Amino acid sequence: MMDFNRFIKLLSMLMFVLSLCMKLNSVSTAEVRCIERERQALLTFKHDLVDANGVLSSWGSEEDKRECCKWKGVSCSNGTGHVISLDLYTSPYDGLHLKAKLSPSLLELQHLNYLDLSFNDFGGSEIPRFIGSFKNLRHLRLR
Repeated sequence: MMDFNRFIKLLSMLMFVLSLCMKLNSVSTAEVRCIERERQALLTFKHDLVDANGVLSSWGSEEDKRECCKWKGVSCSNGTGHVISLDLYTSPYDGLHLKAKLSPSLLELQHLNYLDLSFNDFGGSEIPRFIGSFKNLRHLRLR
């Protein structure tokens, strides 16, 4: 009977330590912040946009808008904080299109693997050559 009680105590302690480790892990991943140069690149890209409908109103330099991983259309790696996805798709039916030119500032997003700028107005301009410079880009949508 004594061994069973020891086993229960040991099991309880092990469960406590595991739950503590899981809590610490979730706290550390929650603190991942976007990379400053990538945030600046996104703001430069936004500067070249005409966003008459406030589609990107969550993007900014103000204190409550500094975390670019929380911006509309931006996704970051939980492990590194690098921007890995930029999804600015707009529906062809809602009339909320962005008017833009593709800024080479996007090249700072070196870890970008998904880029969707579908149904935005680029004024009939050609796809810039720098789009071919994204080494990690796996999905590109410019419809």
